[in-house]
Amino acid sequence: MNAAALAITIALVVVQFRIKKEWAFVPLLVAAVHTSHIPNIADFTTARILIVAGLLRAIFSGEKVVRLDDSIDKTMVAMCCLIFTSSVAHDFQFGNPYKYRTGLILNLLGSYYYGRYYISDVKCFKNLCSAIPWVLIPLAVFMTFESVSGSNPYAFVGARLTTSIQRLGEIRAGGPFGTPILAGTVGAVNIGVCVILWRDNRKLAIAGLFACFTIMVTSHSSTPLGAAFILCAVIAVWKHRHKAAHFIWLSGFALLVLHFIKERPIWYLIALVDLVGGSTGWHRSKLIDQAVANIGDWWLAGTDYTANWMPYKLPTNPNHCDLTNYFIHLGVIAGIPAAACLLYILYSATKRALPRAQEDSGEYNFLMWCVIATIITHSITFLTISYYDQIYIFFYLLIASVPALLRNSTETR
Repeated sequence: MNAAALAITIALVVVQFRIKKEWAFVPLLVAAVHTSHIPNIADFTTARILIVAGLLRAIFSGEKVVRLDDSIDKTMVAMCCLIFTSSVAHDFQFGNPYKYRTGLILNLLGSYYYGRYYISDVKCFKNLCSAIPWVLIPLAVFMTFESVSGSNPYAFVGARLTTSIQRLGEIRAGGPFGTPILAGTVGAVNIGVCVILWRDNRKLAIAGLFACFTIMVTSHSSTPLGAAFILCAVIAVWKHRHKAAHFIWLSGFALLVLHFIKERPIWYLIALVDLVGGSTGWHRSKLIDQAVANIGDWWLAGTDYTANWMPYKLPTNPNHCDLTNYFIHLGVIAGIPAAACLLYILYSATKRALPRAQEDSGEYNFLMWCVIATIITHSITFLTISYYDQIYIFFYLLIASVPALLRNSTETR
């Protein structure tokens, strides 16, 4: 137990119960960005404790917390049910599968319904957008210090990476996250949030964008830079959004053709990406290859052993290789049905938001386009890294915002 982390956790819980509802997601954002995914009390990380505190506040207020009035709600619940029931197919020899999956469900479903309650309309979502730069700016400062000194300031609050990772002579800052890639990805996926602020608060938007790019650069990782390029590219074609469906179909057809005319499957395109030198794109491509080759071992309810998939094992868990793919990681935990639920959530959120973005060229429509761009960026990033630490909060808060944004769209136009 880390005393500093425990003190911060207690302070954030107090704030969670006292802050106004329209800003009540701020403590969870602070936990996501400035605390570690290492547990403080039993198996509870600071983020998990804040999720529980936020949900308890909602319950005490008499509000309905768990909703099933949206297709995304139902799919989220179905995915988590599949995750839990998959426990029966896993061996206690590798740890308590029920305990692990219960914690995972708290992460995913807890943060989703936390978002559903506290991000109830467009105004609350804009508040979320305004709060994110404020929590990212200190992270950018500390990661800059880490990239220069090689010492991680977040070791004080129990960060997993107490000393910085180096590659090809470059220091890779990781902050409180499990790996520099995830730290940098946090900066990349929040670029869209800062762009949303451009019209209302340009100074904050600029500060937020600067923080995002600083976080990416100091992480010295290709994945965040690639994610930022995708997000910016999608936002840049805003004026051509009415042709989005044609572009999607054309891209899908082009990838299908490439799959059959090239010697290797299309996922080996990932291996070609190396923006900072020393990237492990080959590993990510080979992982997909091996997942397909061994699909019989994990398709139904996951597997307890993937170390035979790759020529090297994960140092922290010798039973597995490094599962640098969120879809495959979820499949290894609970099988293809659970991974398919995640894929459907991404598809449903994008498909339903797209017509709203295409209706007009107003502020609301541009906001929805930025949301779509961010969802697409998460979707593609899932192919190169698994959201195994507190970065999941940013994704599930975003997905939880979609039903509220769609429901309240008429009031904002």
